[in-house]
Amino acid sequence: MPDRIVMLPGGVLVWVETKKPKGGALSAVQKHRHKQLRALGQRVCVCWTAAQVDRLMDELAGESGRVCACTGDTDTGAHTHTGAK
Repeated sequence: MPDRIVMLPGGVLVWVETKKPKGGALSAVQKHRHKQLRALGQRVCVCWTAAQVDRLMDELAGESGRVCACTGDTDTGAHTHTGAK
């Protein structure tokens, strides 16, 4: 399972995987679990830097009832933090 679960009022739930900016990689098991969670309609974000985590938390806290549109390529572990959705 991802490293953190963010639960906020209004039913906002985001699974957050954190990785080291250099050398951090998603394992095959992590990629598989992320795929399973997304198939269940869950939002999964992979953050590679503290700045990405901070930005995610700011958006989740500041967007009353709106969730950031984190997407991730589960094959490469690439993270795209695209902002509010």
